[in-house]
Amino acid sequence: MGLESSGARFILVVRLPLEFPITAEFRSEWLPEGFEEGVKDRGLIITGWAPQLMILSHKATCALLSHCGWNSVLESLSQGVPLIGWPMGAEQFLNSTMLGDEKVGVCVEVWREKVARVVAAVVKGEKGSEMRR
Repeated sequence: MGLESSGARFILVVRLPLEFPITAEFRSEWLPEGFEEGVKDRGLIITGWAPQLMILSHKATCALLSHCGWNSVLESLSQGVPLIGWPMGAEQFLNSTMLGDEKVGVCVEVWREKVARVVAAVVKGEKGSEMRR
């Protein structure tokens, strides 16, 4: 919902919840009510796998909202794309903090208003331009 509120154009890659087998069909009820309709003009929702490095290397990509796993960190940095860290577990919290310390990313707390504010600042604001430089 914070991503929707940010007003940014985006590609959202959605995994199946862990309790479902990898072969399960995606269900729209896994997204917030009205989300797909609310973002249809500026968001692309991909279920399953997506070519992350190809997306990151596109000149229109200006930020990556990521759990901050090391592969995502390396791919994003290699393409000069700032990270918006949303750590979920393990070393991701340390990675997200380190990115903020090095001024190539920011960490977001998990609530709607904060997500919207951070995404808008990195995608549309001067902070994002500085991080891309």
